[in-house]
Amino acid sequence: MKKIIDSKLYDTETSSLIAEVDNGYGVSDVHYAKYWLYKKRNGKFWLYGEGNAGSDCAEYDKAYGRWAPGTMIKPLTFEEAEKWFEEYQDQIDDKVFTEEFGPIKKDPTNITRTYSLPKYVADELTRLAQESDKTPSEMLTALIKREYQQKHGNEGLKY
Repeated sequence: MKKIIDSKLYDTETSSLIAEVDNGYGVSDVHYAKYWLYKKRNGKFWLYGEGNAGSDCAEYDKAYGRWAPGTMIKPLTFEEAEKWFEEYQDQIDDKVFTEEFGPIKKDPTNITRTYSLPKYVADELTRLAQESDKTPSEMLTALIKREYQQKHGNEGLKY
């Protein structure tokens, strides 16, 4: 796959494949997508994805007036690539992360859980997190904390 974005070439044949993951849906699910993280020779990261009609890789088919399976390429900053790694860490060997980003910083107060969200909610969470310069996990924590405080005040708050 080759694509030029902002006068820069993204090519799966000349970049190094760093990691390959899926979004957790079954292959036949409308939301299924698979992603490949690449690194260009100049050290820049980029993401290639293929997905079904309900995924973030979907493309709008004007002829039929609906979303269809599609592909996407997204350039990533170092920080975005690191956050992407953290989001999919359960599918990637820790050694790969360490080679690209250095030692893993583990927070013993955090645990990893998987929840299923409607695509529009996940997309909105990602958008809100980016606007706030937070990770999706940090955004969810802030939203839950705010909801808890609205219902209970600061009484018993353990955040």
